Parts: sequence; C-alpha cells; structure tokens
Amino acid sequence: MKSYERAVDSVARRFGLQISRVNSAGTRLPVEVTSADAELIASLRPFTMTSAERLWSLIGAVRYVTDAGLAGDFVECGVWRGGSVMAMAKE
Repeated sequence: MKSYERAVDSVARRFGLQISRVNSAGTRLPVEVTSADAELIASLRPFTMTSAERLWSLIGAVRYVTDAGLAGDFVECGVWRGGSVMAMAKE
C-alpha cells in the first residue's frame, strides 16, 4: 500500500469507515435486461454465487420452458443458499 493510501485509510478509520475497491465483476448486465429482471437479479445476489449474467440466462431459460408449456421439473444441483432456485421459482 502506498503512503497516500495509508494516510487516507487512517483518516477513514478514525470515522469508522473502511475504504475498499469495488468489485464490478458480475454486476454488469446486458442492455437487453429488463428493469424487472435486474431487480430480481439484485434481490438474489445475497443468496447465490452465480454471476448476474448467468442468472439472467437462467431466467431466460426458465421463461422459455414455461412459455413453451414443456412438462417436467426444475432441479438445481450443488445448492449454496438457493439463489438459482429462487430465480426459477420467481420466474
């Protein structure tokens, strides 16, 4: 850490703050994403390790299957906190 970064960090700590870099990975969505889909994806972030792009793809796949009236069940393997299943259920 550079000296100016340490100085800023020290001042921030005095105010009970912590400065960290924003990780933008997984937060960018394609322009085709609707505001409703973006809100759904944002609400699921605490419950999944799946990237936002993959959640959007999952939502699209579930939509396709349900719109086509295909019979069957959805299954998620390797569940962490169930965010992907929540996406399937809410769609």
